[in-house]
Amino acid sequence: MSKVCKGTEKAKGYGCGNELQYSERNGLKSYKAKYGLGLDCCYTNWLISDNPKAKETFDSLLIKAKKKYDKNKKELWNKEKLEIKKSIETKSDLEKKLQKEINLIVRLIDKGHKCISSGRDLGKSYDAGHLYTTGGNPTLRFHLHNIYAQSVHDNQHKSGNELEYFLRLETVFNKELQDFVLSLKQIDSLHLMKDELRNKIDLSRGIIKWLKLQDKEYSTLDRLELRNRFNLELGIYPIEYCEFKN
Repeated sequence: MSKVCKGTEKAKGYGCGNELQYSERNGLKSYKAKYGLGLDCCYTNWLISDNPKAKETFDSLLIKAKKKYDKNKKELWNKEKLEIKKSIETKSDLEKKLQKEINLIVRLIDKGHKCISSGRDLGKSYDAGHLYTTGGNPTLRFHLHNIYAQSVHDNQHKSGNELEYFLRLETVFNKELQDFVLSLKQIDSLHLMKDELRNKIDLSRGIIKWLKLQDKEYSTLDRLELRNRFNLELGIYPIEYCEFKN
């Protein structure tokens, strides 16, 4: 038996008595009605009538519609802002962003160990120091075997303490690693495009999330193996220069 337009709940006492139409969504049939009133006949008229309950419903719908509009407008503006930001973001900006993420990876891998150049405790605040500096050797600025945890004093106030840094690669690790790091200077110049840099930033953030979840201090061997692993995952350098094979 079909249903007819007859108000229920808030709309009780309203309705034209006409047969209600069906609508179908996701394979399920339902009547095109609200509070028993047909959407094609009486519901709209009731909604804009002088009935207090209808006015209350209408005001509520207006508030919901405005909230939805404001939300959609905000989401659209956020998307537009992101596109604008991307359009004006320079390659240098993206390189700095990637460097920040790479440095954090290094600090998480080397957490709990000594300063690579002085051998002193790092303390709570420490840097990710490059043996080959970003200014002098920009190609190696993202290579994890070229970056180790370093005290702020050595990195910023002793210009990286390069000689002690180099010597302690053998002391802390071994002569083979020292030779491997020297060989990195043979890598051809990097020419990463902006989209590639954005991709590497995303990959770096995934690695950081994983390291934070581990929340552990790694052994000397682990520190090298993680550098190998993440160099390969990032895919910035040729494979033969990503892994140190002891």
